[in-house]
Amino acid sequence: MSRKSLSIKNAAYGFLSQGIIIIGQFTLQTIFIKNLSISYLGANGLFTNLISFLSFAELGIGSAITFSLYKPLALRDYQQVNSVMTLFRRVYQTIGLIIILFGGILSFFVNLFVKKGQSVPHLQLLFVLYLLGAAVSYFFTYTRSLLIANQDGYIDSANKAVFNIIQVCIQACFLIFTHQYIFYLIVNIVINLVSNISITRLAYKKFEFLNLNEANNVPKPVLEIMKRNVVGTV
Repeated sequence: MSRKSLSIKNAAYGFLSQGIIIIGQFTLQTIFIKNLSISYLGANGLFTNLISFLSFAELGIGSAITFSLYKPLALRDYQQVNSVMTLFRRVYQTIGLIIILFGGILSFFVNLFVKKGQSVPHLQLLFVLYLLGAAVSYFFTYTRSLLIANQDGYIDSANKAVFNIIQVCIQACFLIFTHQYIFYLIVNIVINLVSNISITRLAYKKFEFLNLNEANNVPKPVLEIMKRNVVGTV
């Protein structure tokens, strides 16, 4: 398939996937509001904002590293691809651990962000579960960037759409039948984990040359370009 055809295919899948995700979020939000109190909606919004703040640790590194994959993939320089992906994995795993660490510390103060008399039970535990749901992706998501750089983004889009549908259905059922926010968060962790493991297995199957355990260091000129791109993104 030509690069032009792949671009059109990726765009179509991306558009469809984004539409499914938006509809799913709207549906789930409606069910959320009808089955939980307004306090839980506020807590969910608070958690989203706090995680967005913590995610600043990523600093655009993912985009910079993904950009550095285009040339070696086009030239079939698989040794350099392995080197870049090894660095990608190490960086993202470190970022994931940093987010979990600082998020864990922040969890002890999360009650300070809530107005007195409007708190929800076990707020700290709920925030930790939300945190894990967000952080788990950092330990697997680097393979998505390899697919995108190879113009196989449609695989990533299909993965996101399918697992989003599954997640919305399961979370909606738990909200309707249990009215428990904690199950909503646990489902989020499990689905994110399964989705990322699934895309990682697909990537390893597609790129048989991928071996992150025996890769060399990234060449210094490539590393310098990455650093400049990260600074520019920040």
